[in-house]
Amino acid sequence: MANSISGISLESALGDKIRQSGSTTSTTSTTSTTSTSSGSTISELENQIAQSQQTIDDASAVQQSNNATIEELEKEVEELKKQIVEEMQNAVNEGQAFTEEQEGHINDAVTATVAKYLNGEITKDELMSTLSANLATTESD
Repeated sequence: MANSISGISLESALGDKIRQSGSTTSTTSTTSTTSTSSGSTISELENQIAQSQQTIDDASAVQQSNNATIEELEKEVEELKKQIVEEMQNAVNEGQAFTEEQEGHINDAVTATVAKYLNGEITKDELMSTLSANLATTESD
């Protein structure tokens, strides 16, 4: 027992050392398997990342195309707005011109009919009848 330290023999200490060494080898072997497994997992993740990036790139291209289409449509809408406003203004102008023309016809008809009445060419009943007929014709136009 000359080689024993505090009740532990040299053989026992060497046995513990050998067991620890075997455990380390076993751990190393497991770690190597885990590394191989991790390597394929990393490769799968890289593939997923590449696929995700491609999806993002494709979506970005679609978005750019959509943005260009939206810009074109906005320009078309603005042009249509301008055209509608212009056509509405033309319609208003035509309406005013038509109204002025109708007012002229009414004034001429009333003036001529009243002049005939004042000159004694027509009676009061004929005056009223002629004015009514002229106004009815003007309204239907």
